Amino acid sequence: KFAKEFLDLIDAADATAQSEIAREALKRLAAAGSVKGALQSQELRGLALRLANHGELTRLSTLVNNLISLGLGREAAFAAALLGDNAVMEKAWQETGMLAEAVLHSHAHG
Repeated sequence: KFAKEFLDLIDAADATAQSEIAREALKRLAAAGSVKGALQSQELRGLALRLANHGELTRLSTLVNNLISLGLGREAAFAAALLGDNAVMEKAWQETGMLAEAVLHSHAHG
């Protein structure tokens, strides 16, 4: 439940140009995103979008690696796509048992 409130807080802070509040909320939510089960799939994707939107690429990269280690391949691949990193996206799929997706992507993008 708290994740939805944090996402709403980030959106409200963005809408009112309070970037420092949004950044602090993002930091805390990103920390929660590294704990398995703390956030649901849609919240992880929302967090990834907001990190990318705020230019928090280091935190986004850390989130990708944490999601891979937690076995959350789809969410990790989504976050890696926001980073624009095909290699990490394929790694996310491979390390979480999504081999068909990894092979198809590798074949399509060389």
